Amino acid sequence: MSALLKFILISLAIGVANAVVFVLFEFIVNQGTEYLWNELFNTDSLRLALIPVAIFLSIAYSYIIRNFKQNRVGKAETNFLEDEEIKHTDLNDLGTIFVIGAGSLLAGASLGPEASLVGIAGGLGIWFAQKSSDLNSAKLLAISSVGALLVAFFGSLLSILIPIIIIFKKEGKIVIKHYIPPIIAGVAAYATLVAIKGSAIGFGTIPTGSSNFHIQDLIFALILGILGAFLAYLLKLLIKKLSVITKKIDNNYHWLVSASVFGAVIGILYLIGGPSVEFSGKEGTSILLENSSSYTVATLLIIFITKLLVTGWSLAGGYRGGLVFPSVFMGVTLSLIFEKIHPALTGPGIIIGSVSGIFTALISPIIGLILILSMIPAELVGVALAGFLGALIGAKIISKLEPIKI
Repeated sequence: MSALLKFILISLAIGVANAVVFVLFEFIVNQGTEYLWNELFNTDSLRLALIPVAIFLSIAYSYIIRNFKQNRVGKAETNFLEDEEIKHTDLNDLGTIFVIGAGSLLAGASLGPEASLVGIAGGLGIWFAQKSSDLNSAKLLAISSVGALLVAFFGSLLSILIPIIIIFKKEGKIVIKHYIPPIIAGVAAYATLVAIKGSAIGFGTIPTGSSNFHIQDLIFALILGILGAFLAYLLKLLIKKLSVITKKIDNNYHWLVSASVFGAVIGILYLIGGPSVEFSGKEGTSILLENSSSYTVATLLIIFITKLLVTGWSLAGGYRGGLVFPSVFMGVTLSLIFEKIHPALTGPGIIIGSVSGIFTALISPIIGLILILSMIPAELVGVALAGFLGALIGAKIISKLEPIKI
């Protein structure tokens, strides 16, 4: 077998594996969360049960982590595409990431699944490199694997650009043959996703409402992009401050006590914010939009602040997860607040702009833009670019006002 053919087959296998892992992980988290919280413990109707249930599941989550001989509270990562070192990986390692990641979300984290899935994807790439006895390609295959996961997660081939950009940034030059694995793996993941689900349905999208836009949407997107960058800065600052508190709790008290505190705060905030602020924000966004007519500006502000707090606490409290869909939720909440202030302040520019600002500040400018484009109709590219520009302006202003990097 030629080296090229072997590389192609490995890339295909990586793509298929990532799509299967994503679908399985999504099923377990979605069905498991619904069963545990709403069917078994009835927290959707018995709202006061949120606190003891969150405590119980937090203890169970800590127990799982301890059995894997890991620390619950560590460095809270806001960039789920943070570069990881290449180290020996086996199926037990991948299983550990899967179980802890799923356990975190089932325990009630106000986070999305992408961070754990990216960890699994990177490990899969390394594992395939080991099995093919080609450790020199481990980094390339790990990046390609992450790209394939993102294609499945967002249900968009546009995400293939992300590993290509990462590879180019690392190498500083164009090496065409190095772009073959991410392209093949991405296409394979997309085809597998369609084969399993019947269509390219990822974890979720940005609910823009309409694919038509006007000049005011571009202006709104620019302004909200600036505001979104400040919100992302606020979220990172909040996580940093809360992490100081959670680390003290984790270090100074028995693990049962610390786990109970972490869970209790989640339960209390969910009780205050209502069903929409619970979990990743994907379902919560639908709840927000379905009940938007009944909300006042004050109610929406409470929901927004609560979501911000519970998301920050989740990461600081050692729950594993990502910020993509909590960010989408906050963007939608902001758009509803502006719409309540004045009916003219509505449209896709508000939502896309705010989410663009948050994504760009939390991840990186270009990759944040690609993620946005992967989640909206193609007709709204111009609006996304306006939001992206606003995000860059916001980031520049923040760097001038606060030179200390968070």
